[in-house]
Amino acid sequence: MKYLLNFFCVLALCFFGGTNAFAQSAYNWEQTSLTATNFQASFGRLVAHPVDPNILFLCTISPLDPISGTPGLADGIWKTADLGNTWTVLSDSILLADYSILDLAISPAAPDTLMVATKEHGIFKSIDGGLTWVAKNSGLPFPHANLSAVALASDPTDADKFYLSVAQTDGLDISNLSPSHPGFFWSHDGGNSWNSNNSGLPDRSDSLSDGNSRTAVPASISVLPQAPNYVLLGMAEVHVNTVLLFGSKVAKTSGKVFYSTTSGTGNFTEASAGLPADINQGISFGTSVARISSSIMILSHSTGGPIEIWGSHTGLTADVNLAGDLRAFNRGKGLSFTKNGNWQTRNIGLPYISSWTDPASTSSVTLKSIDCTPVGAVAVGVGNMQNAVMVGSLRSDQGSSSTNHTKIHASLNSATSGWAASWDAGLDNSPTLGYTEANAAGITFNSDMSYAFATIRWTDAAQSAPLPDDNGVYRLKLR
Repeated sequence: MKYLLNFFCVLALCFFGGTNAFAQSAYNWEQTSLTATNFQASFGRLVAHPVDPNILFLCTISPLDPISGTPGLADGIWKTADLGNTWTVLSDSILLADYSILDLAISPAAPDTLMVATKEHGIFKSIDGGLTWVAKNSGLPFPHANLSAVALASDPTDADKFYLSVAQTDGLDISNLSPSHPGFFWSHDGGNSWNSNNSGLPDRSDSLSDGNSRTAVPASISVLPQAPNYVLLGMAEVHVNTVLLFGSKVAKTSGKVFYSTTSGTGNFTEASAGLPADINQGISFGTSVARISSSIMILSHSTGGPIEIWGSHTGLTADVNLAGDLRAFNRGKGLSFTKNGNWQTRNIGLPYISSWTDPASTSSVTLKSIDCTPVGAVAVGVGNMQNAVMVGSLRSDQGSSSTNHTKIHASLNSATSGWAASWDAGLDNSPTLGYTEANAAGITFNSDMSYAFATIRWTDAAQSAPLPDDNGVYRLKLR
């Protein structure tokens, strides 16, 4: 099965009192100079520099060709040093400008040291802020046409410690016998050598003997700054089974999180109590060939005194029949939050998907989306502002030009009293063509909380056509 962990916004905040107060009378999102007309790729992760509030990075991801299913060229990693007024590509003869960048890590302990995770080509490192690069693939299965480095994290206190997830992102899983998903790796020497460790993690193998593909690899890696020996993994679990040859079966997944207390070494322990469970495939055709269930957890965390961890869940189930028809359902369960290892749902005010009916369309190919679902990581305020949080939405207007659902939700108290749904001023209509449907997948604060940034992709509600002139990185001035 082909899948790419792409994961893949708004805040009108007003703090009363204190030196960090947001003192503006109005908050409006505006487009930066980086729009989709600059490149052919899809937007990936937004990463704020941990020290310099003027610096921000955008990863780009190669899209799949709709006919062949093969990935196209991407546009590398983009950097702004002036809050989005101008952008440049970080590349050289080693890290090429058309590479697909799935993740980027910067350790506050050495903020000029960057490490990026790429599709097919592996890991690259820069120690001069991105001017020059060197490949760091010793112990990794790169280069590899079917594998990608999908998640990357650094220790915030030790610039030599990095953590990585490697997954199969191209090719049919079921045609590649186990282990086709290498899984988790750690490096404690700055990426000079990598060590595999999947002890305690779920099955990540495929089998032709029973027609099952079982994929469980980290989709997100989080290192707690308050306790950097704790490495948390938000898992992507995909279960595909062939029904026609092997009888009636159910594809089932669950949201899962694992952690290591020894900096990625030793055994991982599961910490999934309270997370979404038993996510079954969608409606079954009478002549079903394959059933699919996926569950993805994306993690984010606080940097202040208390340890607060967020999990964003995206789910998809599908059923394929003999004619090749696909019936797919969004099974996203929204946001979960924990301070003590027991996860609690925090979806008050969010239009995430909670119930389903049969798709109204008579088309044999249907993607059912009711309201929207949060995607990507939760943006968490830094330091003593960690209770300020934001999250973006996917397919926020349900294909209707007459609606205008919020693209970004926000809270000042870690969503203990719910999420605010009226904080997307400036995102009501696209700048050029005036459409109201927008996806906000990537979102982050800069290092001093003076701005928030988000990747916005507008669509024509009637035609679902991309709007490259209006798509791009947007920013919100907070103070």
